[in-house]
Amino acid sequence: MSVHTSGYVAQWYQSGAWVTITQYVISVDASFATQNSGSGLGFGDSSSAEFSLLVDPHAGGGSLSLSTLALVPVRVQFTLDSGTAYGCAGVVLSWEQTADSISLKCTGFRELIRTIRAYSPLWQNRPVATKTSATSIEDPANGAWAAGALNWLLFSAGGRPLLQAGAGVGPGGGYPNATFYYDLSQAPIAPAWTWIAGEDSWAEAIRLVRAVGGQLYQAPSGTVIYRSPLSVAGGTSLFTLDSSKYTEISRNGSAEDVVSSFTTTYLPRVVAGMQEVVSDTTPRVVASGASVVIELEPQYPLTGIETDSTGTQLRPEALSIVAYDGTPVAQLVSGGYAHSFTLSAQRITILIVSTMTMPFVIEKITIRGTPVVPTEAGTMTIGSGNPTQTIEQSAYIQSRSHAQRLARMALAFYGTPRPIIQARGCLYDPVNHQIGNAGTLTQNDWGLSSAPVVILGVSVGDTGVSADLDLVETTGLPKLADYFIIGPTNYSSLSRKIGY
Repeated sequence: MSVHTSGYVAQWYQSGAWVTITQYVISVDASFATQNSGSGLGFGDSSSAEFSLLVDPHAGGGSLSLSTLALVPVRVQFTLDSGTAYGCAGVVLSWEQTADSISLKCTGFRELIRTIRAYSPLWQNRPVATKTSATSIEDPANGAWAAGALNWLLFSAGGRPLLQAGAGVGPGGGYPNATFYYDLSQAPIAPAWTWIAGEDSWAEAIRLVRAVGGQLYQAPSGTVIYRSPLSVAGGTSLFTLDSSKYTEISRNGSAEDVVSSFTTTYLPRVVAGMQEVVSDTTPRVVASGASVVIELEPQYPLTGIETDSTGTQLRPEALSIVAYDGTPVAQLVSGGYAHSFTLSAQRITILIVSTMTMPFVIEKITIRGTPVVPTEAGTMTIGSGNPTQTIEQSAYIQSRSHAQRLARMALAFYGTPRPIIQARGCLYDPVNHQIGNAGTLTQNDWGLSSAPVVILGVSVGDTGVSADLDLVETTGLPKLADYFIIGPTNYSSLSRKIGY
């Protein structure tokens, strides 16, 4: 009988540093899973990432403070024999205290990401996500930045590329103390136009991913991951499972999970001519010597707005401002006002500074620009028969070819029944039992011998001793090697494509 050693280290982030609280922790339970249909490979997956710590705040005569616990980062590192990895990472969502214990309810970094208001530039013909590496330029402030919208969003929310986590690593000089890390693969489809404009950055990220296929989820290690469905199959095998490595195994599926056809709606967009894109008549009073910041959101994303010859100032007629005595107020003259503006795809921010000795009123703001407007919608169907499924309508699905690629990819994954396999009571391997990792399963009663599988969910129990795994078999799934990405090289000899 094999003998294994296991352990864990629990920490939370307080006052700018990770503080070890292992001595107070009684138990840890965690559940990380993708949320998808019965095929197990849902496009645009958002995943669940939940874990809890039961804490004795007075263990060893110590004391844990409950102050400022909301959204405090927490992580737990597990060890099995010589393998060590983070198996829980996220933030405190809520807590409950009794006379003897504190129960910390934690969730993934999605909760932090969703609180970020994100308004991006407008990008044309760019992949939604570009592959991260030790040398990829992820900081949008870098003049050589050319990454995808998802890269921009996660970096803006405080994330940093996992492969640049070490000090001195990568073009940014390394990010050893990032709020969270992300790891992205190349998206196989690029919309004609992409932009981000919303109050919930996680919801914006999911909308991007659903438009091009793939999954966005948080691994138990804490890394936020985007994977193209074409990279699910064919990965390096990192674990093996057979009857000696679990206490119970089962699988379930349904004929209702098999889809025979997919219908997709697409909405082409074109750059319209110069026209009025903002007409704001809200009166705003600005006191003498004061300033005001005004945020305006046009109906459609903009490629640009009309300015004066310098390109740094709105045209004089854009701002209608009147002093309290009824006199029109001019810009950049004695007793007038000064202004500046910044432009995102779907937000214009204007700073107006008074240089007057009396209050004035901003009566109207009129801005002209060149919007990217939708044209006539189209619909197409791939496959035939029932059941049929409609892919969620998206502003990012903008051409028939995009719709066809997405529907064909979906049909390739959902056109064959793929039951979910539950392996219970596994010896937890914190290094390799991560969502998205590939391995093999042998189950002789099912006729499976080293069948390729991928992990869809991990539930950790007994404070890291055991784990329940949700798996799906990947035999026959399409993979990246079956396709090619349209690029500068001549691929005319190949017959299949999915590209950007």
